[in-house]
Amino acid sequence: ITGTGLSGLIICNSDINRIKGVVIKDCSGGIGIRMNSGADNCQVLGCYIGTDYLGTTATGITLYAGVSIWAAAGTLIGDGTAAGRNLISGIDGSSPKGVDIGHASSSGTSVKGNILGLNAPGTGYFSGTTTYGVQITSSATNISIGGTGSGDGNVISGNGSAGIYMETGPNTIQGNIIGLQANGTSLVGTQGDGIFISSSANTIGGASASA
Repeated sequence: ITGTGLSGLIICNSDINRIKGVVIKDCSGGIGIRMNSGADNCQVLGCYIGTDYLGTTATGITLYAGVSIWAAAGTLIGDGTAAGRNLISGIDGSSPKGVDIGHASSSGTSVKGNILGLNAPGTGYFSGTTTYGVQITSSATNISIGGTGSGDGNVISGNGSAGIYMETGPNTIQGNIIGLQANGTSLVGTQGDGIFISSSANTIGGASASA
């Protein structure tokens, strides 16, 4: 999906949709994929947003966010499998976000198994990429970033200000690699804060290694 001055795909008042295997590039002035009010229980799986179909070249996409969830409950962004992994990278613009989640009605959204801010191999970042890998604001609660299942963790690195920015809660962040390459041991070369939180009652990590 390409375009100028437009969003790639907007869904509203339409539940239980699956967006799978879509490449969104060269769009500008909007959002890659947006779930608006009434678009509950939708899925975004195996998509490349902000890069070519190989995930190795940024396409100069200038957006507010790669994926935006606003008042849409139960959205699944990635499912913890290799086939369901989304690549959301190379997004530039005015304070751009990889995934932006807002509004109290976005409860139950899950972001897992994705690469946010790096290339598809998870080895390098794109210059001028997102401000925040994931942003949670505007009373969005009960959001899950990563998880404890095999493959649930996201790789969130190479973002300018913070890997995860969260100003509402309670929400859960577990099992992610933040600020490193996908191998979990090598530095990426740029990253602001790992996690920035200005809310209460959140769960970060856990007692198990998987968390």
